[in-house]
Amino acid sequence: MRLIQISDCHFRAKANELRYGQNADANLERMLSQVRAWRPDRIVATGDLADTASVEAYERLFERFRSLACPVHVLAGNHDDLGAMRSQLGQGIDQPLWIDHPPWRLVMINSHVDGQPWGRVSREELKRVEQAIDCPHHVVAFVHHPPAPVGSPWADRQGLTNGNELVNMLLNKPIELLSFGHIHHLWQGRYRGLKMVSAPATFSQAKPGCTRFIDDDRPPGARWFELGENGELASGVLRAL
Repeated sequence: MRLIQISDCHFRAKANELRYGQNADANLERMLSQVRAWRPDRIVATGDLADTASVEAYERLFERFRSLACPVHVLAGNHDDLGAMRSQLGQGIDQPLWIDHPPWRLVMINSHVDGQPWGRVSREELKRVEQAIDCPHHVVAFVHHPPAPVGSPWADRQGLTNGNELVNMLLNKPIELLSFGHIHHLWQGRYRGLKMVSAPATFSQAKPGCTRFIDDDRPPGARWFELGENGELASGVLRAL
């Protein structure tokens, strides 16, 4: 399976509206040109899809996603509005609990908390995740907020408040990988033995290691995965030209 993770699009209500000097529409279109050329089987979009609670933003964004001609599976981030987002689902875009593509299962973990920049995996969601990873497949999990420190103080203040609880669960039945968004820059490593990576943003990039969000001049990005029939996993980053 060829898989692309898109994150942190931050679409505004009006097309081509600038924020911090960045055009979310134009940046995403630059990125999607690379995604189309890569020809994924599926796409996961891991939150902060819109920047404001705007149906128009999701309508416009999902129209772009549908042009990719493959299934797109979405999660909410801290900037997202669940009602507005869900009103635009359908026609190839969904918000599943998990996706089976044997021998792989993709588990989608909801960390959205209304009105808060930080995330939390609810008790009900933890139970669902526990059920989802108890399967015979190889598992890759996706969440918006990082469950562990990433070395950028502004992002570490806005991570998962119960990240250790989630990590404990994922280590009980070792999964292959956990991938997240939110931090707008690349990160990879292990936390208590759990392999984790981040996806860059399609909107603005952040300089790693900063106490506040500082724009980086790197182009929009996305993370790719190749998930093999015998459990092989490779991953890397696509950048817009």
